[in-house]
Amino acid sequence: MIIDKFLDKLSTREKAGLLIALLSLLALVVDWRVIAPIYRQSKQLDAQIMDVRKELLLNRAIIGRGIPPDYATISASVEQTASQDEVAREMKDEISDLAKKNGVDLPSVEDREATGVISFGKELAVEIVKIETDIGTLTRFMDALQKSRGMLRVSRLSLTPGKERNRVKGSMLITKLMIPVAQPSAETKSK
Repeated sequence: MIIDKFLDKLSTREKAGLLIALLSLLALVVDWRVIAPIYRQSKQLDAQIMDVRKELLLNRAIIGRGIPPDYATISASVEQTASQDEVAREMKDEISDLAKKNGVDLPSVEDREATGVISFGKELAVEIVKIETDIGTLTRFMDALQKSRGMLRVSRLSLTPGKERNRVKGSMLITKLMIPVAQPSAETKSK
């Protein structure tokens, strides 16, 4: 063929030079297409590892400082109890008391299934199925819920305009965080 005729015309020295040039070109293509992308990926992974390492050191320092001091600031707001039924009853009573103090009539308050399980407790839910009041009273009631000791939160609120001016009607879902009390172990009881 053409390549064979071309190679036959070259001297041994030219053939060696051509072979070295082709090998150099092949090495260059391998470097561009294979080695360079792997090197870039390696650099990116090294940078990510350094970022994660810094974050890990920061987290270890925070944990080393201790979580209990941070928890102590909110422990007064979070109730600890052993019975979910007891918390639901107390939650309803607390909501009723706050409603009475703020002039809100609650004709129907129903328990709902626990909305979620958190790593350290449960979130209980109570739904006020029907509420009708003026907007100012409702705002004061929601503010009182927010500021309550038991960390009551309005998770869902649906309102429609009432028949009278500044009146609204609707429903709301109120949740509360519950942290179960750790049961004393046999070693603790014997001491």
